[in-house]
Amino acid sequence: MSSESKATKLRARDLVSTAQLIFRHAELTLSRFLPDSELSRLNQKGYIEQSSPLFFECVNAALKMAELTRGIFDPTILDALEHAGYDRSFEQIGTLAPGLATKMNTFRPPSHHYVELNHARRSIQLAKGARIDLGGIAKGMIVDRVAAVIQGQGFKDFMVSAGGDMRLGGNQPGKNGWEVDMQNPITLEGTLTTLSVTEGAVATSSTTRRRWLKGNQLHHHLIDPRTSEPVNNGLAAVTIVAPTTMLADVLAKTALILGLEEGKEFISQQENCRVYMIDQEGRLV
Repeated sequence: MSSESKATKLRARDLVSTAQLIFRHAELTLSRFLPDSELSRLNQKGYIEQSSPLFFECVNAALKMAELTRGIFDPTILDALEHAGYDRSFEQIGTLAPGLATKMNTFRPPSHHYVELNHARRSIQLAKGARIDLGGIAKGMIVDRVAAVIQGQGFKDFMVSAGGDMRLGGNQPGKNGWEVDMQNPITLEGTLTTLSVTEGAVATSSTTRRRWLKGNQLHHHLIDPRTSEPVNNGLAAVTIVAPTTMLADVLAKTALILGLEEGKEFISQQENCRVYMIDQEGRLV
């Protein structure tokens, strides 16, 4: 192996370590399941001043995405999520007794207008009783950050993947661009189609993965803010190809909540985006 190849390998290993640190820092800042995270402190107190740049940027991005999607993507759905049963990390759902949050009968309905930002002080104010969740958009943002670091080090061919959200650059080894297999979300087997992506991101939202029984009803984590209930409109999954991972993640959720026709129409209005929808019969639309 040439000295140049060895140096490239060492740089790549350093980038992997850097990526792990970026993800760990994001988790400590943005996870609602860590009681000492910045997000948990905001939800507990309703106000935070001089928030970290990462936290403020993520909340600000969430509000912008809420405006873009006309409120279909809404970061203030946390009460509705917990009411549906998603009140602990998904690995624990089904293994523990239901938490108190799942027994709430009333809660503040979602509205991104409950969040007020002051950019000069990097302060965040929540309306009384409002709480926010940043799960998907935070994951997308961090994947994009890691991709930017990789590109900044001169690497053109790369893939960053986190829980199904992917940012792709350059070429897959031996391929022209990247090939991404789309799995059947009903059977969790087989490939429905293969996407070809040269530069950009892929994200999928599905009602068939993160789901659980609450009482005798099947629930999942995709909440329609218009009803505060898990969405049920005949779609099983939506995959989006978009310029950034954060945008792809938000648009996948939005299109799934809007449903087949309205979702297709909304995505058609977004620049450089593609949408793939799968119904409850496993058919690719």
